[in-house]
Amino acid sequence: MQQPRQRRLDQLAQDRDPAWADAERLINTKLPAHYDAAVTLLRDRQELAQREDQVQAFARRFTARAKRALSGSATRPVPTANSSAGPPRASSASRSTMGPRTDGPNLAA
Repeated sequence: MQQPRQRRLDQLAQDRDPAWADAERLINTKLPAHYDAAVTLLRDRQELAQREDQVQAFARRFTARAKRALSGSATRPVPTANSSAGPPRASSASRSTMGPRTDGPNLAA
């Protein structure tokens, strides 16, 4: 039963830095399921650090990232020309549920 877990940790050992960035990205989405995935990923990183006798290095890095997150300077997605990062665009086809306005000037003229 432990073999899949050990394989996961072995894979994580090959890609250390991306795991930190992945955890931060998941946290920044502010979605509960993504928080859960980030916690799982960080627990795996912690277990890997224990396995490799790197607990202090893990603690330093984790603490530094936690401090940044608490101060509001954690990594946030930056929109680029070819990305979908950032807030969704407003729809120009929104409809009012109140009906037409009759208290102001008619701007559609």
